Amino acid sequence: MGYDREEKLTKKELQLLENIEKKEIPLTDEELECKTILRAQRKASENTLSKTAISYLIEEVFIYHKYGERIRPGGESLNESVTRIMKGTLAELSAIDLLSEYDGIKYRKNSKKFRNKWVSGYPDILHKKRLGDRKVTDIKSSWDIYTFMDNLPKNISLLNKSQVQGYIGLTKADVGEVCHILVSSPDELIEKQIGKLRHKNVFATREELDLAIDLTRKSMKFDDIPMEQRIIRFSVSRDEEEQKRMYDRVEFCRSWLMQYQQKHEEYFKKRLAL
Repeated sequence: MGYDREEKLTKKELQLLENIEKKEIPLTDEELECKTILRAQRKASENTLSKTAISYLIEEVFIYHKYGERIRPGGESLNESVTRIMKGTLAELSAIDLLSEYDGIKYRKNSKKFRNKWVSGYPDILHKKRLGDRKVTDIKSSWDIYTFMDNLPKNISLLNKSQVQGYIGLTKADVGEVCHILVSSPDELIEKQIGKLRHKNVFATREELDLAIDLTRKSMKFDDIPMEQRIIRFSVSRDEEEQKRMYDRVEFCRSWLMQYQQKHEEYFKKRLAL
């Protein structure tokens, strides 16, 4: 069972390696040396798991399948977490409608689950041009204008890129994209947030409460912002080598979980034997 190692590539190193691998012109001697070193380091890191990955496997996979669904107390409140998930689910169709209007194409929400030996999922949109490529789109409905705008300088995250690469592999698509979309929160969520304000009872006057309610409504409605300024999209190219690395990683995680299961059983057998 591996943990973080010094040879694990940083985000900058991964981006550098990706840029070098995409180059079509002959590489310089320095670039060739850099490519060789970074590929070797990446290969070495593929046989390790970060502490974050180990925590995820234990908490989200092992415990879930062994003892059923549970939540960890502390951190973001359960109500806050559920509210964010609810917006992502309830606003998804509105986000697809907004993207349809902007692109001039009537997209439909996909309801088919795709799976192979390693991954499975429901891509949000599948679209095939009449004489073009097949594209898969993953919709990300932002919670508010701040989380939406935060996506622009960050570019596409490794997690989102890997998710779409998985969808490309599952659907045999030629290209994919991540679309961060800012749509108004459903009325029921707005009223839920307003209910929280009333419950806090921290306002000295009715006027202060009314002002806070008006600001909350405005902060959760975005129809006044031009449509083209409510969509941030990043393209993802089909990369079969990346898909293979992803599948190999899944196999490694499965092997790690089997070892953890064995360690778990042996530990408690010894305890019972005492």
